[in-house]
Amino acid sequence: MVGVTRATRHGERKSLEHVIRETRQSPRWAAHFQDFHRPYLHLSAQEYAALAEKVGLQVERVRVSDKSWDFHSRKAFFAFAEVTFVEWTHLLDDSDKAAFTNDVLDGYAAVAGEPNTFKFYQMDVRLARA
Repeated sequence: MVGVTRATRHGERKSLEHVIRETRQSPRWAAHFQDFHRPYLHLSAQEYAALAEKVGLQVERVRVSDKSWDFHSRKAFFAFAEVTFVEWTHLLDDSDKAAFTNDVLDGYAAVAGEPNTFKFYQMDVRLARA
């Protein structure tokens, strides 16, 4: 066995990154993100397996779990978002960062269905040498 890796992937529910994309493309924020490039790669289980095979590995197991973190308050969720959103907010003036983060969290509340909760899919992959 080579190891177990963890990565997020897209599922039926919109991801936080989907909401960030929608927010940055909104009329209020679009001008700030004209040269933006996605900072993270999210592969499906099939894409991950194909990439592993290219480098001489095989996938022994894939498990996708639906996870959530309840931050219990907007203040705590905002603190998490400030650190998590740095790949987006570094393009903004300091005076705009909090407003952008709040816009994303406001949009995400409808997706999560619960206030101050981050829901995500986690893909666990067990790899072995081919």
